[in-house]
Amino acid sequence: MGDRGTDTTASKAFDYPAKVHVRKHGPEGYEDYESYRDWLRDEFLFRCAACLDREKWIGLRGKFHIDHIHSQVECPERRLDYDNLVYLCASCNLVKPDKEAPDPCSLPMGECLSVSEDGRIHPLNDQGQIVINAFRLDSRDANERRALVLDAIRCLKNQGKSLVQWLGFPSDLPDLRQMKPPSNTRPEGLDNCFYVLRERGRIPEIY
Repeated sequence: MGDRGTDTTASKAFDYPAKVHVRKHGPEGYEDYESYRDWLRDEFLFRCAACLDREKWIGLRGKFHIDHIHSQVECPERRLDYDNLVYLCASCNLVKPDKEAPDPCSLPMGECLSVSEDGRIHPLNDQGQIVINAFRLDSRDANERRALVLDAIRCLKNQGKSLVQWLGFPSDLPDLRQMKPPSNTRPEGLDNCFYVLRERGRIPEIY
């Protein structure tokens, strides 16, 4: 592929966070992990924690899975532990190894991975290579998908409303203040959920 030039708007699509993700929510006591879905959606910015595909790109949020960092077989006591749950797209969840995969909440992913202008993903260190291998992020399909997304965003960069459809937050942000988990170890996160931040005009149009 030829050089497409640098486009900071398009780069937002696969801009891995530079710092380790610190969880802001702490619901506890649900009897099934599906009850944690909206908390995890908000926690992981409505995108896959591994490949960064977004709900908006994939369609119905039901296509995203709730996965266990430490498997239910190896750590059955952590089956309903919020801090053991992660939000993954179906593709990443289905290809990852049966044993434990890297925990995206324990790595500064932006220091481990980078995505070039043509959609190819690159490891920046040994941990990055482990993540790529675990989720097959460098497969032909994954590289082609990223390239298509980046090209689409470049075409839309001067189309404000359409660009927001690709890189903006979903319209159905959950109001976590209305959720009633049996307990919550991080109640301060409620005032920082994206529904509340949108009410306060504190979320960007694109991210």
